[in-house]
Amino acid sequence: MITTLFNPSLDEFFHTTYPFSSVFTEVTPTAIATQYPSNKQNLDLIVGSCHIIICFDLDRGFTLLWNPSIRKFSELPSSLDEPHRLRAHVTYGFGYDYFSGAFQVVAFSGYSSGSLDGKVFKVKVKVHTVGTKTWRRIPDFPYGVPVDESGKFVCGSVNWLTRYGSDYVIVPLDLEKESYRKLLMPYYGEVVVIKSTLEVLKDCLCTLAFANTFSDVWLLKEFGNDEFWIKLFRLPSMEDPYGFCFYERLLYVFEDGKVLLQFHSELVVYNPIDGTLKTLQHIYGVSEVYHESVVSPLCFDMCSGY
Repeated sequence: MITTLFNPSLDEFFHTTYPFSSVFTEVTPTAIATQYPSNKQNLDLIVGSCHIIICFDLDRGFTLLWNPSIRKFSELPSSLDEPHRLRAHVTYGFGYDYFSGAFQVVAFSGYSSGSLDGKVFKVKVKVHTVGTKTWRRIPDFPYGVPVDESGKFVCGSVNWLTRYGSDYVIVPLDLEKESYRKLLMPYYGEVVVIKSTLEVLKDCLCTLAFANTFSDVWLLKEFGNDEFWIKLFRLPSMEDPYGFCFYERLLYVFEDGKVLLQFHSELVVYNPIDGTLKTLQHIYGVSEVYHESVVSPLCFDMCSGY
């Protein structure tokens, strides 16, 4: 399923889901309209999904979890202390601790420490175990500052792309051990990479490496081992009236090799066989892919979203 959240104005959100089958077989995809699950209208972005639960960033330290299949949601307490709530910038990760059997939301908030003439920027990290009422502090982020809007969940870890020195590295946070490690990015050879993003494809970490007129997609086949990067394919860049632009997200690769991407507020499909890019009409907004599951992840109280 593809879920999209569209905000045509400042006071109204439209949430819609689309089955994969209709997206590629129908001129106008079958839309399943669902109500936005909260009366708060300060939604920032979709953090991610895990076992059909979708995590939203509501801004000012608040997050919301939603199960669209059963139309239930749970709003979490703020991760920020009251004095910092209006000025702090927080990014989130959402995942599942397989050891404890609990969903967890991770909040990264930056702050400065040290004297006024020699400030050191650090990243404070808090974890909320879903089903509890509080956030708890864990060790600070050890490698630079995360550059992603949200962390990516793979193999029991929430992973962040970060700038460390002059290089970009990936930093996984193990949800069970609450420990960090560092993974190197792929070796790009002669390609000059302008920007990279971190995504998840086929339950593996992947990176979208942008050059001037194309983007290379790399997949980490063995989690935790940065010697196992392989290049999957190359994507042509898209153009808007201002020239070549980057894709915002790489969302999904289908069995036939077609690639689902987000470009601005539209969804685009790339066909590697003939090298064509096709915009999916009538689908707009911030998007997330999730799979419906027979496993019930609701080990916490949720309210009705309808």
